[in-house]
Order: sequence, then C-alpha cells, then structure tokens
Amino acid sequence: MSFWDEVRKGLEEGAQALKKGAEVVAEKTEEAAKVAKLRYDIHAQRQSIKKIFTELGGHVFELAEQGHATVWDDEQVSAHLAAVREARQKISELEKEMAAVSTKGSKKEAGESAAESEGSAETVEVVAEEPVVEEEPPKKRTRK
Repeated sequence: MSFWDEVRKGLEEGAQALKKGAEVVAEKTEEAAKVAKLRYDIHAQRQSIKKIFTELGGHVFELAEQGHATVWDDEQVSAHLAAVREARQKISELEKEMAAVSTKGSKKEAGESAAESEGSAETVEVVAEEPVVEEEPPKKRTRK
C-alpha cells in the first residue's frame, strides 16, 4: 500500500469518526432538550398547585368566617381538591416520562459500548436516574 493510500484511508476513517461523533452530539442535545422541557412542565404544575392552595385557603377562610360548619360539601373546595389531584397525577406522569428519556439514552450508550468492545467480558449496568425534586430554598430569617 502506498503512502497516499494510507493517508486516504486515514482521512476516511477520521471522517467516519467525526460523523459518528456529530450524531452522538445531536442525540444528546435532543435528549437534554426533552429533559429540560419536562422539568419546566413539572415546575409549571407545581406552581399551579401553589396557586390552587392559595385560592383554596382563602375560600376556606371565607367559609369559616361565614360560619359554615363544614367545607367538604362546598363545590369550590371540591373543585380545588380535584385540580390538585390532577396536577399531582400530571407531575407523576412527567417524572416517569423524564426517567424514560434518561434511561433510553443510557441504554443506547450501553449498547454502543458493548458493540465497540466485541467479545469483552465486561457487563454494562444501566441505572435509571431518580426524578429531580425541586425544593424551595429556605426562607431568610430577619432579626426583630
């Protein structure tokens, strides 16, 4: 094989590696975008729950001020409770979807690694990421 044939072969292999790398970057970017959107959707649902709790608390307070003995029969209270349950269910579904997106990417990487190391005795373990639970930062205390 001549020098130029070796150079050409090396360039072709480099181009293939570059193409494969670009594909991996595109897939990772798409996965990260999906996870970011799901995290935003979860955050929006939590904000919705906070708003509902505020409205519910205000309404219950008004019922108490008016002397109602029970709030459970009130239609608005029932509607608020149903909305909170629905938002919590949506959060659960979004967290499962986010875990599936993360697991799918991990499984794909594991499959590629196994294919690259043909005949290797290594075992690849895929671990699903735990859903991210956003907590409110602690409130600042002020001295009086």
